[in-house]
Amino acid sequence: CNSVSEGQKLKIVLNFVQAGLLQVYMEGFTLSKNLNISMENYLEIIKNSAAKSPLSEFKLNAIQENNFSTNFSLKNMNKDVNHAIELS
Repeated sequence: CNSVSEGQKLKIVLNFVQAGLLQVYMEGFTLSKNLNISMENYLEIIKNSAAKSPLSEFKLNAIQENNFSTNFSLKNMNKDVNHAIELS
């Protein structure tokens, strides 16, 4: 069966969006670090703005606690991002 179901397509879309969001959060973290802004202040501004999301709460809090465990492998994220690019 070579057809891709709508559920599979939606999963690819979701993973693509989440990968992009996480990248932006980390780029913001790197920028704030380069500007000598503390992680606490960076988290505070994210938590109290329109940039707040369940993903930011989960991943940024984990990073603040030096918890870098993966919940979704980079290999699978890369696969889904590449599928999204191919499908678009």
